[in-house]
Amino acid sequence: MHFTRVIRSDPQHEGLLFAGTEYGLYLSVDGGANWQPFQNNLPEVPITDLALKGHHLIAATQGRGFWILDDIGPLYEMKPGFNKKQHLYKPKPTYLMQAGYGGKSKTAGENHPNGVILNYYLESVDSATEYQIRFVDEQGEVVRSFSSTAESKSKRWQPKAGANRFVWDLRKRGFDPIDGMILWYVLRQGPYILPGNYQVQLIAGEDTLKQNFPVIMDPRVEASEADLQAQHDYMADIISGMDSMNTCIREIRNLREDLNRAQSRISDSSLIARIEALKDESLKIEEALYQTKNRSPQDPLNFPIRLNNKYGHLGALASIGFNAPTSSMLAVKEELQGRINIEIEKWQKLKIEAEKLNTILRATEFEILKW
Repeated sequence: MHFTRVIRSDPQHEGLLFAGTEYGLYLSVDGGANWQPFQNNLPEVPITDLALKGHHLIAATQGRGFWILDDIGPLYEMKPGFNKKQHLYKPKPTYLMQAGYGGKSKTAGENHPNGVILNYYLESVDSATEYQIRFVDEQGEVVRSFSSTAESKSKRWQPKAGANRFVWDLRKRGFDPIDGMILWYVLRQGPYILPGNYQVQLIAGEDTLKQNFPVIMDPRVEASEADLQAQHDYMADIISGMDSMNTCIREIRNLREDLNRAQSRISDSSLIARIEALKDESLKIEEALYQTKNRSPQDPLNFPIRLNNKYGHLGALASIGFNAPTSSMLAVKEELQGRINIEIEKWQKLKIEAEKLNTILRATEFEILKW
C-alpha cells in the first residue's frame, strides 16, 4: 500500500487510469479494478502530479524534474485478457518535420524520435523466418521496406522477441553506397514522403499485420503541395543519378580486375595493347565520376571533388527544410546531369569494345566479362 497523491484518467480512452504515489507510478486498464506498477525507467520517487497531453504522459516528481512517456497509444489496446503471440499497435498521427533526435544519453533526457514510431509485440522470433516491415501509400505502392534477410544495412531490420519499437524517418531508399568511397556532404538518404495516409505492414512468415496512420505536414511549414512534390522529385533524381554512377563505377572496377587477370595469361602484344587501352579509358571515366585519390575523410581538402560528389551535394542542399529547389539548383543539376550522361555514354561504348575483345579472348578459353 502506497500513499496516493494524484489519479488521472485518459480522456481519449475509457478505463485507462494512472496513479502517482509516494513510491512511483501505477497503471490500471480496467477503470481501477486492478492496478499494476508502471515504472519503466522512472526511479522510485514521489509523483506529485500527472498530466496527459495528446498521446503523452507527463509526471512531476517532487521537484526532481519531469518524466515524460511519449506515445501511450499502445496502452489503449492493452485490454484485460490481452493475449496475442504477435501484435502491431496502431501508430499515432505522425508529423513530417526535420527535428534533431540526438540519440540516447546517460546524463540528459532523450528527444522524441523523428519519424513514425511503430510499437510491436512478438512472442518469439524464429531465425528461419523472414520478417518484413513495409510502408505503403494510398495508391498501394511500397515506399520503403525493411527485411530481416536484407544484405544491405540500410534495408535490414532485425526483430526482437517481446515488446519493441521501430522508428522510420519518413524517407525513401537512398543510393547503394560503394564500400570505401569517400564523399563530403552528399544526399545519402532518399526524399521525404509526402503528407497523406499510409499503411504499415509487419510480415512474419505467412502472417501479415496491418495498421493505417496519417502523415501530417509540420504546421509551421509554408511550402505548398507543389513545392513539396518538386523537392521530392528533385531529391529522387539525385538518388537515381548517384545509383547510376555507382553502377558504372562498379562495372568499371570489375572490368579492370578481369583485364588484369587476362593480361597475366596472354603474351600477344596486340591483345595486351588493347587491354591497356581499355584500362586507361575506363580509368579516365571513373576519375571523371569520382575522386579516386581519396583515402581518408580529409583527402577532399587536397583533391578536387568530382561529378558524383558535386551532384550528391546538390541533393543535400535541397533536403534542408521543406522548399522547392531554387532556379540555380535546377540549372546546376541540369549542367551536372549532362556531364554525367557524357561519361556514362562513354562507358556504354567502352563496354562494346570490351565485348569485342572478349570474343577474341574466348578463343584462348579466357573470358574477361560476365555481363
